[in-house]
Amino acid sequence: MTPVCLTPEPGHYCFGYYDRCPWDATGRYHLALKIPQQDRLPVPGEPATVGVIDLAEPEPRFRAIAETCAWNHQQGSMTQWLPGEPGCFVCNDAERTADGWHLVARVYRLDGTRVRTLPRPVYILAPDGRTAATLDFGRIHHRPGYAYTVADARQAPLCPRDVGVWTMDTTTGESRLILSIADFAAVHPNPYELAGTYLWLNHLGYNCDGTRLMVLLRYAEPALSPPWKTFLYTFNPDGSELRCALPDVYWHTLSHQLWGSRPDEIIVDANWRGRGAEFIAFTDGETTFRNLAPGLFGQMAHITPSRDGNWLVADSYPQGSPPEQLLRLIDLRRGTERLLGRFAHPPRPLTDLRCDLHPRLSPDNRRLSFDSTMSGERKLYQLDLSALTQA
Repeated sequence: MTPVCLTPEPGHYCFGYYDRCPWDATGRYHLALKIPQQDRLPVPGEPATVGVIDLAEPEPRFRAIAETCAWNHQQGSMTQWLPGEPGCFVCNDAERTADGWHLVARVYRLDGTRVRTLPRPVYILAPDGRTAATLDFGRIHHRPGYAYTVADARQAPLCPRDVGVWTMDTTTGESRLILSIADFAAVHPNPYELAGTYLWLNHLGYNCDGTRLMVLLRYAEPALSPPWKTFLYTFNPDGSELRCALPDVYWHTLSHQLWGSRPDEIIVDANWRGRGAEFIAFTDGETTFRNLAPGLFGQMAHITPSRDGNWLVADSYPQGSPPEQLLRLIDLRRGTERLLGRFAHPPRPLTDLRCDLHPRLSPDNRRLSFDSTMSGERKLYQLDLSALTQA
């Protein structure tokens, strides 16, 4: 299959992560970020440009809407459409104050109007868009490609009570801390390990109906020295019913995690049998695992399930010489897969500058969007899957 480049003009473009939808409700507009370079980490105050691609135009073209100083190469600026406000999206930004940089989120209309500024950055929106969940980005600097250079809290307390998971009203900006890092430590299955360790949170996400969230608790001893340990936690939107859903012992040969198409389903990409990565699902709160596609093995991947639970799309990290990335479509009804393509990945000077495909599946399963450096520049691409998924 031949992908269509949505950003053919010179420059570097991306969308960001694989757990959010880049198309608006009409399917006409695709969010995008134009970044100034792909050869080094951003420096504080270095701007990128947030914009959209009008897919109704005969030739795709990036249209700039706003600038942001809160972006990275792996997740962009966390740009997301607001479901309750047609034609509006939210992205993160940073304001310079007398005390330094302050992270915020801004809501824009397609015509470029800034609707409002929210006092905290956004990590992920609830399905209805009325609430955002977020983290303290400054504690993610152990992985620079996922952090913002304007916020660095690596010297912060090891296990704070005033840092953790926040929720924020996307209309009023009212926010509250629903769980502190200390709250996670209090129910940790291995509390004896935590003394003297630096704890942080990353990869926060809502389930399909907004009734539960997941987040990764990570820590290292001595502080910030690899390798770190990873524990997957789930909880209600008010912070109640906090539990460890997947302890570190499972993570040694596990890559990524995501909520499934059911509110209580969690999907992971795991090579637990040593034959290659498999797509494993389990129910939140239980430890009985099931294989979604028995007999299919592959490389570790970012996985995205379709909303109807019939499909998975999966990429791979760069492999081989010269390095290339795979893109696969898995039919969960039949237990079969289709290789959608192999894409060159020119080497990057730093691991955090790599360009993962981060495949995103449209709500109707007809389109797939991904980032790639196959041309040498970082670009956005789209594949038409309708002949496969609508058959």
